[in-house]
Amino acid sequence: MNSLQDLLTQAAGGSVEPTSDNQDTVDDVDAQDPQDPVEPQDPVEPQNSDTASKQDPKDPEDSNKTKKNNPVKEIRDRLNVEQKAKEKIENAIQRFTEGSYNFKIKDFKTEDGKVDYDALIAAMDKADVTVRAENKGVSPEVQMELERIQQEKLELQKERLRVSMDRALSNMQVDMQLSREDINTFFKDSLALQHNPYQWLAQGGALEDLYYLVYRERLTKESVDKAVEEAKAKWDSDHSKKAPASNPAAPAVVSSESGLSLNQLLTSAAKK
Repeated sequence: MNSLQDLLTQAAGGSVEPTSDNQDTVDDVDAQDPQDPVEPQDPVEPQNSDTASKQDPKDPEDSNKTKKNNPVKEIRDRLNVEQKAKEKIENAIQRFTEGSYNFKIKDFKTEDGKVDYDALIAAMDKADVTVRAENKGVSPEVQMELERIQQEKLELQKERLRVSMDRALSNMQVDMQLSREDINTFFKDSLALQHNPYQWLAQGGALEDLYYLVYRERLTKESVDKAVEEAKAKWDSDHSKKAPASNPAAPAVVSSESGLSLNQLLTSAAKK
């Protein structure tokens, strides 16, 4: 799966370099770190009024002493730095192996025997620019300037896409009552169907339309089920309001003052 930077680069019209399989994937589309867990605070010892009056609550020194570092965030930051360093080395070696350069990796070893990968990457950049310049018939300096301008345009377009995506996600989340987890799942499911949400947005599409496209079967079923339930509820409501009809097979018995029924009265009258 591509990283957010790869998705942005593709949507902005740039080319994406092949990277190692362990590159960061789309785990959090709004590019915001989840809230760090709140560190438990030490119990506050009771203080008498004299001690409390001597302490200045606005003293920055006291504030710094009571401020704690977040160990979870420190570990995450350190892992991110190590991960990026590892990726840089892997990409540099892969690029050197696939390319054709007139120098060797050992030429960039430092005094302690380690390889200066930053110097290696810079040397490969310079050699690649020279090759591209020769193919276009321009000087390396002109080619570098052209690529610098192109990169600035690409970064500007990516920033515009970031802002547009943040706004579009916020609107969709409110309008459709989605959670942050729903949004992240939507991004992953879109990519699984070969739809880049950034590219969709860059081409003038609405995220709501992409959402309905990704979840068309589920949303259609939910819509049908809802319509059936509403129709059933309306039918039950309409029939529950109707009064039950009387039974003609059991007519009411009408009696006279003497206690005789109507049939008995008619029979008695007929005999007279």
